This record gives sequence, structure tokens and C-alpha cells, in this order.
Amino acid sequence: MKEVNLLFLCLAAIFFCSCEENINAPEVGDQQFTTQENTPAGTIIGVVQAYDLDPGQALSFRIRESDDTGTFSIDPGGGHITVEDPAPLDYETNTELVFTILVTDDGKPPMETAALITVFLKDVNEFAPVVDDQVFEIQEGAVMGALIGVIMASDREQQQPLRFTIMSGNKGNAVALDEVTGALTVNDPAAFDTGANKQLMFTVLVRDLHIDSKTDTALITVNINPE
Repeated sequence: MKEVNLLFLCLAAIFFCSCEENINAPEVGDQQFTTQENTPAGTIIGVVQAYDLDPGQALSFRIRESDDTGTFSIDPGGGHITVEDPAPLDYETNTELVFTILVTDDGKPPMETAALITVFLKDVNEFAPVVDDQVFEIQEGAVMGALIGVIMASDREQQQPLRFTIMSGNKGNAVALDEVTGALTVNDPAAFDTGANKQLMFTVLVRDLHIDSKTDTALITVNINPE
């Protein structure tokens, strides 16, 4: 009987030890999230998914010290990634931000796993194009296709292409406008006769190609000088 009790105690001790032993490190893979540039502080952009094969263990999350720029924080108990400093969330400066998180279990001894977190930024159309009223000069008698000038326009988001369109005032299609370059050319030479016109005036619209397109307009004046 004593031998049986001793065997039972030994088996129980082995079972207890094996249950308490920390066998598995946390399971967490590299993960990606997306947020708009200029996302305000306090915004949760995602939750890191992690688990542990050892039952009953709680996980804690932190950003690796060498990667902690203060842009993001992570909830130690839940893995929620939150914006702390929105300043680096500028698409024109960074299209993505990368940092490492460490996930630790509460086993004895604790085990830790690292994962790479990538946050992609979505571009926001922050600025409209800028085009000022402009004046060009050309001699009368200009031939078809002659260059009058190039309309100048700009956008603070320099990666955005611009497109040019004549909106109104181009009577008889006297001029042509290249929608990509903004180049103005003679389309109807008859209009470039001081006997008919000393000046042509029309409105041009400039738009960017962002999905949330913004525009600006300008009055264009072409003075026709006599020969």
C-alpha cells in the first residue's frame, strides 16, 4: 500500500511539474496595418494577433526599445496599436513605418517572440493645385500649331500629376491646350488677326489626379500684337 501511495505521489509530482513547465513561446507573425496620413493621436489602427499553446498563459506586448520612436504605442495587455505622435504620419515623407514588437508570456521562465509590424500610410489630398492668372503675347498671323506659351501651375504635393482644361471663353476654339503639359497653341489662325481680335481671354481649370481631386482656375489672356 505504501508503494502505491509513493507511486501516486511521484506521478502527481511529474504531472504537476509538466503542467507548470513553459514549453511554448508565444506565437505571433509579422503583421501589416494601414492608416491615413495625419491620423490623429489616440486613434487605434489595429490589434496584434498572438496566442500561446500553453494553456492559461497571459501575453504582454511592447515595442522594442530601439524601434520606439514615439509614433505608436501598444497596449501591454491587449496588443492594440495606437497613434501617439501623428507628425511622422506624412505620406510625402514616409509611405510606411516599420517597427518590432515583443510578445512575452507569463510562464516560468517567461518566453518571448518578436514580430515585425508594418504600418502603410494612405495618401490624403491635402492641397489643391495653384494656378495664377497669366498673360501671353503672340504676333498676329501666327500659323496653326504655333506655341503661344505654357500655363504654369503647381501643387504642394509634388508627386501628383496635373491636368489642364479650357473651361470657357475659347470662342471658335481659337487656341488648343495640351491637357498634360499646359502648352497653349494656335488652333484657328484666323482668330489671330488684330482686325478681328486684339486679345483672347478664357478660363482654364487645373485639377490633380488624386481620387479626391481638387482644382483651381485662372483667367488666361493672349494679347495679339500687330505685325
